[in-house]
Amino acid sequence: MTGHSSVLILSGYSVRTNGVDAALRARGFRTACLELGSTLAEDSVAFDAAAIILPEDSADSAQPVLLGALADLTRFRIGTLVWGNAGLAASSSDGLLDGVPANATCEEVVGRLAAIAHQAPLIRRMGREIDNLHRLGAQLNRYFSEIDQELRLAGRLQRDFLPREYPSVQGLAFGATYRPASWVSGDFYDLFRLDEEHVAFFIADAMGHGLAAGLLTMFLRQALITKRVSGREYALIDPANVVASLNESLLSARLPSQQFVTAVYGTVNPRSGEVRLSRAGHPYPILFRADGTLEELRSDGALLGVADVGDEFPELRFTLNPGEKILLYTDGIEELLVDPREDSDAPPRFTSLVHGWRGLRAEQVIAGLNRHLDRQTGSLHPADDVTAVAIERVAD
Repeated sequence: MTGHSSVLILSGYSVRTNGVDAALRARGFRTACLELGSTLAEDSVAFDAAAIILPEDSADSAQPVLLGALADLTRFRIGTLVWGNAGLAASSSDGLLDGVPANATCEEVVGRLAAIAHQAPLIRRMGREIDNLHRLGAQLNRYFSEIDQELRLAGRLQRDFLPREYPSVQGLAFGATYRPASWVSGDFYDLFRLDEEHVAFFIADAMGHGLAAGLLTMFLRQALITKRVSGREYALIDPANVVASLNESLLSARLPSQQFVTAVYGTVNPRSGEVRLSRAGHPYPILFRADGTLEELRSDGALLGVADVGDEFPELRFTLNPGEKILLYTDGIEELLVDPREDSDAPPRFTSLVHGWRGLRAEQVIAGLNRHLDRQTGSLHPADDVTAVAIERVAD
């Protein structure tokens, strides 16, 4: 077993060195002796064990040289025994270092070295596995870094689809917040002018969050057709047909059955205050009346992109009077706004947070929502995407 084992002895103290060297050779070990402090050659990795022999009376003075030798031996992953410093064994965390006191016998030292040499194949195998893990770790770090960069880019591209500014329309004021749970959001919203008399609003929530959901929201925005244009003439498409067309586009894309979407699309006339909207499985918008009352804007409409659940999205019409506003939001904050209810047909019980927004301007409502979210535990790492849009008809 020991006929092919080899031990490297590092020492400047010939008496003790000669005794260990002779005893090892008597057991069939091959040995090599170097003065402590010598530079180890790269082929030193072939040794099965190493012995560092310190002087009996001045071990402390050899500490700098000892530490240098240990660094080299650790780099080569050679199990090492230090004769003259038993405390090193307790400080070792990698199992490659052992120590015996200066008063240990030569026989004890040789026995320890034989045990270390016996474990050399296992240590080498473990070393190779560690090297492989380091390489795998480096590859994973590069991979995750690339993924992180790609997700950051996807997030920036998705934000480019969001409105850069609110429509400048006399008689209307807007506010919005958009808070992805990760780099890419499953939420989306838009506010844009259709013509001189109409402003469109759109909010959507794709199932889940992340890259797949984010790509789906961008698909939705591109599939949102709000006008029929013929030469220099155009006709606005009513909200029910806009939402129905979105549903057809999703079904035609033949996405996985789990990829469904909720949405609300509508228009508002800033002069008359007429609002027309259609809803597809989305949380009901909240209407803030001028007299302080609160209402849910209820309309039927199934989820988008799900076959055989209905393809009609009835339109809801009402008048938004001066001083009134509507709040559209995604389900990431639904429980903050409306108390849970067992019966979906039961009247809503709005939270104190919502009641506190009565009489506030649209941008103040959104600012209050953001302050509340910022105070929540884990606000930097939310569980779901959050999007909200407030539309107010400004009083003269």
